[in-house]
Amino acid sequence: MSNNSILYAYYLYCRWRSEIAALETSKSEAVKEAEASILSAMERENVELREECATMRTKILDREGELRRLVNVADDSSGESLLDGIKRELDILRNNERETKARLLFRDSELARAVADFEVRLLTN
Repeated sequence: MSNNSILYAYYLYCRWRSEIAALETSKSEAVKEAEASILSAMERENVELREECATMRTKILDREGELRRLVNVADDSSGESLLDGIKRELDILRNNERETKARLLFRDSELARAVADFEVRLLTN
């Protein structure tokens, strides 16, 4: 092999190494750009999701407040859930209904006795 062919082979080798280095640099830059683009998109999506969550929380709190007002459940700082408060309020209402029905039945029976007593007095007089 002649000196020229060795130099030419070395030249080709160096050129090939230079092209590989340029490709590696290009690939590395492309990867960094892709990562930056993905991170940017993820950050935007993250911000949008946080805003959506905040909006949903506000809506939920508003609806819970409305529900509390509808069923007359006071805001409670004892940690009781809204549903527990509503169940408690419904139990109170059911108990009141039972007591009212019982009083009504008692009064109906007293009225029936009073009517019967009155009729007996009318008949005996």
